[in-house]
Amino acid sequence: MKWFNGVLWLAWTTALGCGSAPEEAPREDPRAIELSYLDRIRADSSDVAAHYELGTFYLKHAVYGEALRYFSETFRIDSLHVRALLGAGEVLTRQGELERALAVHRKAIALAPDSAAVYRPLGQLYLRTDDEAKARAIFAKALQLAPDHAPDHYNLGVAHARDHDYKTAAQHMQRALKIDPEYALVYYSLANMYCAKMGQCERAVDMARKAVKIDPMPARYRTALGRVYMQLNRYEEAEAAFRAAIERDSAAVEALNGLGMVLVQQGKQANAAAVLEQSIALDPAYPEAHLTLAKVYMKQGKAEAGQRQIEMFKRLEPHFDTIRAQRLRLKGHADDAIARYNLGVIYAKLGFAEMAAQEYKASLKINPAQIQAWQNLGTAYMRLQRVDDAITAYRQALTLDEGYALAWFNLGNAYLMKDYPVQARSAYEHALAIKENYIDAINGLGNAKLREGHAGEAIDDFKAVLQADSTYVGAHYSLAVAYRAVGDSLAAQQQIRLFAHKQKERTP
Repeated sequence: MKWFNGVLWLAWTTALGCGSAPEEAPREDPRAIELSYLDRIRADSSDVAAHYELGTFYLKHAVYGEALRYFSETFRIDSLHVRALLGAGEVLTRQGELERALAVHRKAIALAPDSAAVYRPLGQLYLRTDDEAKARAIFAKALQLAPDHAPDHYNLGVAHARDHDYKTAAQHMQRALKIDPEYALVYYSLANMYCAKMGQCERAVDMARKAVKIDPMPARYRTALGRVYMQLNRYEEAEAAFRAAIERDSAAVEALNGLGMVLVQQGKQANAAAVLEQSIALDPAYPEAHLTLAKVYMKQGKAEAGQRQIEMFKRLEPHFDTIRAQRLRLKGHADDAIARYNLGVIYAKLGFAEMAAQEYKASLKINPAQIQAWQNLGTAYMRLQRVDDAITAYRQALTLDEGYALAWFNLGNAYLMKDYPVQARSAYEHALAIKENYIDAINGLGNAKLREGHAGEAIDDFKAVLQADSTYVGAHYSLAVAYRAVGDSLAAQQQIRLFAHKQKERTP
């Protein structure tokens, strides 16, 4: 039997996700299906089934706004329609509206307290919000109502593992396997837990092998087997497992990293370097790949290249627990808007603008009402020199919130980069109307006026900036340009000297 609502648990860190996906149904024309539901609703606006089924259709196709609309309308027509509440809760969860989702799921339980099915999504949501105690209570309640539900035993095990009670976690996961001996996800999670957390790597080998035998295609199961072999110093078997994982997914970064580490242990430095370089090209945000590659380069006598990898490792390492946690959330919930957004923030901080933009876009596809994500996407586009796209993103943020001073300021910067000083000036003025004495916006306004040919007005702005903050070094340079524009070369030279002196003071 396959279960589709299990929560993924990886022992390398703590996270959660979904079980195996159902087999694909025969393909049908989505537009025709959508129109058929809409026709039914037009014919009878009180057709509960049509509203609910259309909501389910939109949820399946990730059209979350419409899904929520039709689930809500279903519940308006039938205030006892628990499945509509569960659907709405799923939409809100995917969009990152977790407090609202919790409230909806609690309401579903109040309507159907004797149905185990209504407890499960709430339990998973508690795991998702790191409330293990409530998750345990909810899954325990579900098991009282349906004792032979394997995913509930598994998820209860996840909750115990998150509290470092690995013995109890293993007992619940083993119970899940007694109910369903073909539950590959459980074998995989037990393999990780036995080896990484309980020191039972030999036992973990058996678990990982069973996961691979039951479901041979996922790269992650073979990667887990490779890691267990590596812990046991069985390097040839580890290499074979990692290579098999990469055959199934050439972009499996964890498998590439593992293979690189195994090749290093086998003394195959050149092969290890090639594999690790490939891994880093696919995903530069794995610190262990940089550290291992640094060691390889050092052994090869490439001290400068090795030092660069060490510096990158030092940059990444403080953030990697957070990165790993968000990625593991996404392994089971690729439509987790919060995890996508959080990754975007970290990638932006690390200077990976393209990766940040991809995560912000993915987050906004799930929940387009995230104002901060639009603003951050605009900033990522600016760093990528995609100024037109940045303008679009900033304007979308402002469509959602006209009082967002930072978005107005950044929109002004984007317009200046496009050499549209009139539009830039308007954006900076909007920012200042919202946030009085916004020094960056005053400086931007001065630059916009300077571009428009109003150097005298710009001088007043730059002076105001320096009066408010004497350490605002760039204003000295802009002031020099403005003085030169009005023909005051002496004042311009003075400001250039001040700019050079203060720049020198700031240089370590």
